[in-house]
Amino acid sequence: MFAEYDADPTRILIGHQDEEADLDGLRTLAKGGTFVGFDRIGLTMLAPDARRADHVAALVREGFVTQVCLSQDHVCTMTAPRSAYWVPPERGTYRQRSAPPDSGW
Repeated sequence: MFAEYDADPTRILIGHQDEEADLDGLRTLAKGGTFVGFDRIGLTMLAPDARRADHVAALVREGFVTQVCLSQDHVCTMTAPRSAYWVPPERGTYRQRSAPPDSGW
């Protein structure tokens, strides 16, 4: 689609690619010059972190280190034992009820 509109692939980052099970698709993006974004590390309900690490390692080994972009989406804090932001005590009631017993809430 990007090529159809003459977009420069070296100026494109496609995020959430760490959810992809197929490494060949990631290679294709990297070979074309597109940045491959791994940005949901820790959100294991979507993909196992071991697979994410294996894919990053494979792309680096295969010479695509400059096409790999590691970052972190805010959504990944959803699995943290406590909020990433300060929550006023009067607003924290729901979070306290839903937090694991030993989470510090």
